[in-house]
Amino acid sequence: AVAAGGVAGRRQFVAEGGGVVVALGPSTSGAELASLLPGRPGQVVDRTRSGGAALGYLDLEHPVFELFRTPRSGDLAAPRFFRYRPLQLPAAGDSTAVLARFDDGGVALAERRIGRGRVLAWASSLDREWNDLAVQPLFVPFLHQLVRHAAGYAEPATGRTVGEVVDARAGGIPADVKLLAVAPDGSRTDIPAGARALTLAQRGFYAVRAEGGGDGPAAVFAANVDVRESDLAPLAPDSFAALVRTPGSGAGRPNAAVLPAAELEKRQSLWWYLLIAALALLAVETALSNRARAARRMKEA
Repeated sequence: AVAAGGVAGRRQFVAEGGGVVVALGPSTSGAELASLLPGRPGQVVDRTRSGGAALGYLDLEHPVFELFRTPRSGDLAAPRFFRYRPLQLPAAGDSTAVLARFDDGGVALAERRIGRGRVLAWASSLDREWNDLAVQPLFVPFLHQLVRHAAGYAEPATGRTVGEVVDARAGGIPADVKLLAVAPDGSRTDIPAGARALTLAQRGFYAVRAEGGGDGPAAVFAANVDVRESDLAPLAPDSFAALVRTPGSGAGRPNAAVLPAAELEKRQSLWWYLLIAALALLAVETALSNRARAARRMKEA
């Protein structure tokens, strides 16, 4: 049995972001954890005579079961459940969700959100006493997914992008410790106590360590250039035109003044004078060249 103080402590643990998985097997009725569970555990259902129950509904969009969405990733209908404790859920709400049901409609797996954490209740045991799930090939992957989701675990990013801001204390350094970040070019940045943000302004590896805590880094971040710069896919002409703006043009300026035709003609009149002058110069050059050619012929004659 769990003392009242223990239940309160677990509730606080979950509210602060922790996770709890409860298997309602023969040794756990769930009564002592009723305030934490998604629903109230009912009487034990015995399906031994009918060959055992099977999972009839699965929320394959949920992180616990997303691993089994693809073909040949595991037959979740294969395990047989000979006994289980059905969960009687309260009225539907945002904090409670049914993730799996048995073929008779009984709740097999339910989740409840409490604060920043979650509690998952499994209606049967996790050993061979009430089912044969433990001898199925999918048991270990299923258990891993269940625990990972309860803990809120996410795979750390293997690489970051230049310009991204990261949590400098991802290595577990306490908030009251000053940090020293060494950039790829060797420059150093002091991160005061309480601060967490570090901007990755250069390409390469950033090493973060506690100030005065030795030479070994507490966290290392790899910063890469944005791969979109290497995208060789052709750009649509309309998209290109929307990105390019001629300096001084009215493109992209909806409030730019529109000049009347007379004013535009007046501003363009200078070009007419320049064109006439160019034609006059061309005529003089032609006349001079013809006269020079005639004089050369007379001299040769």
